[in-house]
Amino acid sequence: MTNEPPRGNELATPGALIEENYVVPSFARSFPRNESLDDLVRAFASGNYRKIHVQAPELASRATDPAVRDAARVLLERLQPDPLAKIILLAAVMLLAVMATWWITEARSHGGAGHHVRGGVSESTKALVES
Repeated sequence: MTNEPPRGNELATPGALIEENYVVPSFARSFPRNESLDDLVRAFASGNYRKIHVQAPELASRATDPAVRDAARVLLERLQPDPLAKIILLAAVMLLAVMATWWITEARSHGGAGHHVRGGVSESTKALVES
């Protein structure tokens, strides 16, 4: 591992560790060195999350080093949706449902959509046509 800044078109966050052409995520810097775990960190850095979903549980169950097991679990946990995002999404869906229900019930209670229009033409349009 080197602590050199990226060269050329490589993208990295300030202070990120560059290793073998990939950026080591900051949370993974303290992970123990293990070939399988390093492979999963590379997969995480490159966006191959399916590989992590498949191989991290296997690594966590077969690893003899508790630090490697914990690191594999941390990688898997990092792929889970943020609990706050789930709550916000649920609140948005509930708000949409409430507003849609209110709009439908209000439209029915006032004679449907366009209740202020008679005969297909509004009163203001009739006044303009008649003048």
